[in-house]
Amino acid sequence: MDLVNRQYIHHLAPRRPPGVLVVPLARTYFARLVHAAFRCFNQPTPTARETHVHDVYHVILVTDGRGHFVVEGQLIPADAGLVVLTGPGEPHSFFNAPGENVEFCEVTFEFHDAGGALLLKPFHEMLGAWTGSACRPPAVGRASPTVHVQIMQEIERIVRVGFAQEGDVSLMINDALGRILLAVYSDLRAAATAGKDPLRQVHEHIHRHYQRTLGLWQLARIAGVSPNYLSRRFKDRFGTTPLYYQRRLRSQIAADLLRTTDHPIPHIAEATGYGDVFSFSRAFRRWQGSPPAMYRRNARMT
Repeated sequence: MDLVNRQYIHHLAPRRPPGVLVVPLARTYFARLVHAAFRCFNQPTPTARETHVHDVYHVILVTDGRGHFVVEGQLIPADAGLVVLTGPGEPHSFFNAPGENVEFCEVTFEFHDAGGALLLKPFHEMLGAWTGSACRPPAVGRASPTVHVQIMQEIERIVRVGFAQEGDVSLMINDALGRILLAVYSDLRAAATAGKDPLRQVHEHIHRHYQRTLGLWQLARIAGVSPNYLSRRFKDRFGTTPLYYQRRLRSQIAADLLRTTDHPIPHIAEATGYGDVFSFSRAFRRWQGSPPAMYRRNARMT
């Protein structure tokens, strides 16, 4: 089944919600999926900048295209890798304005207690209550390559399970939703830790902006050291220089996408920062030993 630009709406909720994903406060709150969409594209509309609010949580991952979102009154540039997390009562708009072509994966959910009352805490407080660890307010950020792939895979799984309606659908959906929240939490914790270590800051910057053109001077400014010093110290810590590390990372992410998704090769080329398919194919072959199409075929035969 082709799931691109299809939204699954979870109409049927079990009488007793599964306890896979709960927020333990004075009352226990159970997660319930509202809807999810895989690689969704909204047709441009002149009213795209008009925000709305509701009592649900959103996880939005931009997968392709360029445009803008509105989050709590701020106009946010949106391109591949952007993650937006919103909670109850937070004004937002994820629609394309004329001339924009943002594509994204999204999952929308709520938490309710046994009597049906909704949890209305901000996203970071909900996440902190679930994990038992304080989280800084996230709102908008960039996903690391690993988290980017994981969020896409879990949302695709939610939509596929929802449309198939086989087995214990609510249980499987909440399991996937929990994996998404765990990935988001782990990414936030890694970002907070990175701020204390200049080399780790550079490492995290590369992971969050691997699809962009990065320069050694730019990375050196992040660490507050000279380019030569950064290259030496980064190689001591991570086994190679920063720019070589970025190129290798691009190849690894592309290989993951080729193995685990049906995305067209031009889409993967753009998502991993290559200007055209020829450049992508040449670079991928240098790192992985075969062209992208052959790599995908071989991976699916094993």
